[in-house]
Amino acid sequence: CTSQSLKTINSQGKMSIGPGVYCGGLTLNASDDVALKPGIYTFRGGAFTLNTSAKVTGTDVQFYFEDAQSQLMVNGAAILQISAPTTGQHAGILMFQGRQAKDSSVQFRINTSAGSFYNGAIYLPYAVIDWNVSGSLNSESSYTALITKVLNFYVSGTAFFKKPSDASG
Repeated sequence: CTSQSLKTINSQGKMSIGPGVYCGGLTLNASDDVALKPGIYTFRGGAFTLNTSAKVTGTDVQFYFEDAQSQLMVNGAAILQISAPTTGQHAGILMFQGRQAKDSSVQFRINTSAGSFYNGAIYLPYAVIDWNVSGSLNSESSYTALITKVLNFYVSGTAFFKKPSDASG
């Protein structure tokens, strides 16, 4: 584990963090503005939580939710602007859920604010997602694919889910 227990960031400003295995989870609080360095962010035994007004940006990143205790919790107008790797064995995969969660219905809560986008494939086959959108979602994304067990989708504004462009012509 990169982090052995729940790691909480209270930067109240801009900072960057690197990929790794976050055992016990990772929490970003209000007014945190965090840039994710390229790589795989593994969550084991705890959630990745963004609280009110936190902002997270990242290019060439992948989130791996390893088990039934690992989920994404985006609370109250947090902004998440992330893009999957474009090359390598994980190209195009933004989020992936491990098979250790297969006998569960893992709860994901995503309350996004205007300006959030998820560029890539989201593969969460054991997740029950409550996704609340206020404003515009994914207007900056070139594509978003979603595979999940259950999706409860509530939109007050607009949401775009686009398929990848066909480069072959």
